[in-house]
Amino acid sequence: MKCQKCDNKAVINLQYTTLCKKHFIQYYERKVKRTASKVLSKKEKVGVGVSGGKDSLALLYVLHKLGYNTIPILIDEGIRRYRKKTVPYAGKLCKQLGL
Repeated sequence: MKCQKCDNKAVINLQYTTLCKKHFIQYYERKVKRTASKVLSKKEKVGVGVSGGKDSLALLYVLHKLGYNTIPILIDEGIRRYRKKTVPYAGKLCKQLGL
């Protein structure tokens, strides 16, 4: 399957489109930017609950990249054996972002 925006291999098949990695990242960042601009202010601090999983870390990364004053809040969702694997990912990203 190919990306609908270019001829590269698609990595995701959404309901209405297929996208390569580059175009999926652009799509995701655009969606986050559009939604965040409706409900958040760049002047305020924005708490972002992170578990260390890919979804919460992606959101933290994109909001920070867009210039929001993000404050990561580590969430323990109570999934055994999951915490030991994911907390280091959260710490690594926060360190990279200077948070």
